[in-house]
Amino acid sequence: MNTYRKRKFKELFNKEKRICVAMDHGFMSDPTENVRNFQAILNKVIKGGADSILISPGQLMNNKETIRSSDIFVILRVDWMNALRLGKENTKNALPCSKLMHTSIMSIKEALEYDVDAVVAYYVVGYDEEIEEGTLLNCIEISKQCHELDVPFIMEPMIIKGQVNGAMDAKILADAARISQEIGADALKIPYTGDKETFKSLVDGITIPILILGGANSGNDNDAYSLISDAIEIGASGILFGRKITKSKSPDILLKNIKAAIKKGSEKKINEELEKSKKLKFDKLKCTGCKMCENICDFLSTGSLKINKSRNSISLNYCDKCRKCEDECPIDAIKISKKIDLDHSTCILCSACIDVCPNNVLKTIGEKILYCNYCSGEELRCAEICPTGALTVEEF
Repeated sequence: MNTYRKRKFKELFNKEKRICVAMDHGFMSDPTENVRNFQAILNKVIKGGADSILISPGQLMNNKETIRSSDIFVILRVDWMNALRLGKENTKNALPCSKLMHTSIMSIKEALEYDVDAVVAYYVVGYDEEIEEGTLLNCIEISKQCHELDVPFIMEPMIIKGQVNGAMDAKILADAARISQEIGADALKIPYTGDKETFKSLVDGITIPILILGGANSGNDNDAYSLISDAIEIGASGILFGRKITKSKSPDILLKNIKAAIKKGSEKKINEELEKSKKLKFDKLKCTGCKMCENICDFLSTGSLKINKSRNSISLNYCDKCRKCEDECPIDAIKISKKIDLDHSTCILCSACIDVCPNNVLKTIGEKILYCNYCSGEELRCAEICPTGALTVEEF
């Protein structure tokens, strides 16, 4: 993920950029009233601060100038399905159909001619074996093409009631999410399972970003905000709402409130993780300058004894998890919890973290930022090896 397109994709999931608006419903069913006037709703969505949009090829082709004059991230739908028209309950707004149909509509090479940033496709389970096999094989082929051409691929596992009783069966959805990840998807668009416990069982074991959908079925706006906050707290990376936003009379105001709900859930998650973590404490009066802490840090980090690459030093250069670097990073490359992670593939070497660090822990070596990762969340070896107790570990 070192290309410009995939770096831009990663930036979607920092703490300030997590909102995608799905606007492709008219491609597979009747559009909502607002989407009939696509140009107007598009302008409101962009003005409201959405970070990305999911659209159909025709929508992109007919509104390319407006879209590309903004910096919004564009996700293109590369398959078609009539699921939104399936069954008698959908006859109010769309021409009904009795059989589920699905097809791919373009190759990834063709999608790139639209100058898109990512693509999305369905993986359907629960209807019948033929549809599941067809959508799975289509996603496998898309994944191959996307990795060859460095295009981010979002898979959308969907349970459609057929052989499965219960269209929101959390266990089946969790299995579909795992399969999607193992196929090679870069992110998931997936329904919220309805409660924290079942959603956590889905999130556990998934290492790629999860965008939750479900806004249309989330009740009133306050219910939607609660759903978003809970999902982000448990581990979702963002939201991908469609009709909840496009049906709104004031989508710009709704988007502003959604951002607040995302921030609330994110802060809850960070605080819970920090409450379970530990931090270093240094007593200068007990330090004899033996440098054993520096030696063990350097050896565990690099396999050699080069103290200039140690993450701590006897001159008070140790990390106490103040989180100033995390807050200052403009692209959210730093994550602080039980351990500390710095994503070098995302880092732009702007030195904002170095400048703000009160203990001068961070430094640049070559083209990388050197940082204390808190021994990857394990026992802190510098404190363990300190012979005088100058370095100790305390609860956060």
